[in-house]
Amino acid sequence: MARLAEAAGVEVRIFPRDQNLDIMNEFLKEGKYTSIPVGVFYTGDLQYICHWIERPVIADEERAKIEDAVKKENPGAGEPELRNLIRERTQARYPAWQQATVAEIRRMLTEKLGL
Repeated sequence: MARLAEAAGVEVRIFPRDQNLDIMNEFLKEGKYTSIPVGVFYTGDLQYICHWIERPVIADEERAKIEDAVKKENPGAGEPELRNLIRERTQARYPAWQQATVAEIRRMLTEKLGL
């Protein structure tokens, strides 16, 4: 988020999740999860534009497929082992997901600002 703000030449403010639950409760993922990161975008006079939560859509889709595959391949594995196996497979996708994040946020802002 900081790199995006720097590249766009806009101000960024960081509010740690656990110290700012009032803010986090305004931007819950699926209406129930205090996910991080959350990027909230405002105009210079603090009018809300839009917000982005946690990861790009493609990451959610791919992560669900990876999780299903890992669980099918390891039926007797416990939760900690499954988490580690899922993490191993998802790490390879991080660079693509980072690029998708930038594209998704740019698209969102472009649409909302009518650019």
